[in-house]
Amino acid sequence: MRYTDGDHFEHVNNTVYWHGVHEVLAHAPDLSAPPYRAVVEYRKPIKLDESVTIRSVRRNDVLHMWFCVGPDVRAAALVCKL
Repeated sequence: MRYTDGDHFEHVNNTVYWHGVHEVLAHAPDLSAPPYRAVVEYRKPIKLDESVTIRSVRRNDVLHMWFCVGPDVRAAALVCKL
């Protein structure tokens, strides 16, 4: 991650999560065609020096994503067709 992705507490800002959502959505273009809903839920901050893995699974018209540091889920996202 870039230094500019962090706040003064060295946590990543909200934009980083949305960049991750769009990155995964690039592989499911039919879900990002309007209308759709996207939600991100934050559980615990991600620090700038932590390595993040985005895990995802698609079930029909719903895409679930998890932002993980090791086995710890730090945020979750959901994208679904309306």
